Order: sequence, then structure tokens, then C-alpha cells
Amino acid sequence: MANRRRTDPPSIIERRRSLVDRRAITQPLPRLHLPTRQEQAFQFLTRYLFALLGLLFFNLSAEFHAKWMALWQINVWLVAHILVNTVNFIHAWLKPVSPARYRFALWVDIFTVTACVANDPYEIPPSLVAYIVVVLGNGMRYGMRFFGEALCGSLLGGGFGMGIRYMSISGGISLGTVFLSLFGVIIVVYAYILMGRVEQARYRSEEVSRTDPLTGLFNRRGLNEAIDSWLVNAQWKEHKPVVMFADLDNFKTVNDTYGHAEGDRALTVVATLLQQAVRSSDLIARYGGDEFVLLLADANPVEADVIAKRIQHKIENWFCGETLPCGISIGFAEVSSNNWNLEKVLQSVDQLLYQSKAERAGKGLRGVGLA
Repeated sequence: MANRRRTDPPSIIERRRSLVDRRAITQPLPRLHLPTRQEQAFQFLTRYLFALLGLLFFNLSAEFHAKWMALWQINVWLVAHILVNTVNFIHAWLKPVSPARYRFALWVDIFTVTACVANDPYEIPPSLVAYIVVVLGNGMRYGMRFFGEALCGSLLGGGFGMGIRYMSISGGISLGTVFLSLFGVIIVVYAYILMGRVEQARYRSEEVSRTDPLTGLFNRRGLNEAIDSWLVNAQWKEHKPVVMFADLDNFKTVNDTYGHAEGDRALTVVATLLQQAVRSSDLIARYGGDEFVLLLADANPVEADVIAKRIQHKIENWFCGETLPCGISIGFAEVSSNNWNLEKVLQSVDQLLYQSKAERAGKGLRGVGLA
């Protein structure tokens, strides 16, 4: 065993130990969270609450006097805010996933709070606190991208609102207002930093849970989650994916003859060769011990046949060079992207796989099952 040839690069062994950890650290954080209907409903109810508080605040304030807007104009603005959010609420219930609506609602909040700050009747404007709710409510619900946008938008809105508010005041901004503003900025910036660390830890944990620690490929859970993400992608409405099921032949012989360490090395190299044989947009998962699933997002059966033969050629050549008595069999089929279930698809493709095992073509090459 010590004299066995090793044609794989030295980095393969090291990567097998640390690939999952490195992927979790170096890959960027998800740019967008997709909240449920219930989460978004809670957010809209919070918007209604603050709009009603705004109406009470301005209409019951004994100190109110018109600055830039009359009381009736502020009332119209806040009622319009409620109506716009009602339309957004209905749209969110009918279509929960809509980044454009997330952003539109965010900026509606910022503009409304800015109008309230500019017309706040008190020397130290309590309405500044609403920016914190805007930043935290949008950032913690939709991810770091929206957190950063809400933070920058609120800082700009707050600066603009305070600027036009004090243009007509000869005494300038009071010390209490300065400290309230500083405290608010520190709170949201600190929350942004903490949220980034929480997101990094969460992403790292999720990445580990969806990755096969030996090969660095997706495991079953990761594959199913990736498919769920693909299914909401518009391109799947135009193209049918090809599902490919690959199984190593005689792999048990490697473990029985040379030990599991050699078997692990072979699986790691096979995973690398699979990645080299397909496109970066395709998905690869280690489905079982020596079983691999590949999903080709935009390929027809003819193209899949070429890819399958390329995979077979690469892997058979490596096994031959290592004098290991193994090969690989592949079955694949084009499937509909509408309401398809991975388990059912794999059951069908699995039959093609074992047909291909029966079609041995000499020198360890296997025929490819065509749908």
C-alpha cells in the first residue's frame, strides 16, 4: 500500500480535511433573506402601529405649530403611508418573495420618518427613534444587504430631516438633540456589526450542515435546499433540468483490499474530477457512500450524454492509472421542472443507472442510460 501511485495533487488530502470550514468562511454571506408571510405580516402590523402613533403624536401635541407642513398635510402623509402599506401587505400575501417590494417599502418608511422628523414639534424630536425601528426591522428581516441600505438611507434621511428642520431656527440644534442622534447612530451601527457576526456564524453552521465533510460536495440536505432555490429561479420555467445519477463500480473492493483511507482518497479525487467535468452552474452532491447526483440546469439529453462520457473517461483513466479495479456507471434523464420530486426522479434515473451497469462496453466503460 505504501508503494501505491498517487496521481492526485498533494492539496487534495489537505482539502479533504478543511474544505467545509474554508467554504463557510470564505464564501460571501447570503445577500437576501426570504421571510415568510407571517414574518412580513408582523412587519406590516408594526408599520400600522407606528403610523397610528404618529397620527396621535402630532394631533394631540399641544406644542405643535406648522414648520414645513401643516397639520392636515402631515395627516394626509401618514394616512397615505397606511394606504400604501396596505397595498404592499396584500401584494406580500399574494407574492411573498419580491425584493423590489422589500426595497420600495423600506424607502417609504424612510421618507415618512424623515417628514415626521422635519416637522416634529419638540426641541428634541422623539420621532428620530423611528429610524432605529426602520433599520432593525428591515435589516434583521431581509439580511445584511438590506440592513446596510436601511442604515445608509436612515442616516441620509435623518441628516436631511434635521437639516431642513433647523434651517428656520436661529438657536441651532440643542445639545440634547445632538446626543440623541449620536446614541441612535451608535445603536444601529453596533447592531449592524453584531448582526454581521451572527450572520457569519449562522451561515457557517448551515454550510457545514449541507456539505459532505469528505468531498466538500453537497450532501442530501444541501442538494434539496439548492433545488428549492433553483425552483424559484425564472430560468427553470424555460429549461428542463437533466438529473444524472452516478455510481462507482466495484468500489467495495477498494475498501476491502486497500482500506478505507484509500477509499476516502478515491472518493475525494472522484469528486474533484466530477467538478472538472461539468460547468460551474451545475450542482453535484454525494448522495450515498459511492453514489453521486448531478443536476444540469440547462442541458439537453445529447449534451448530457457528452458530459456523462467525459466523466466516465476522466474517472476510468484515473482508476486505471491507480490500478484500482473500479469504474463508474451513469444514468440520466431530462425532467420537467414543474412540481417534480427529487426522490421520484432518482428512482426513475436509478433504473437507467442499473441498465447502464449491464451494458459494459469493455475496459471498464459503461453505457449511459438515455431517457
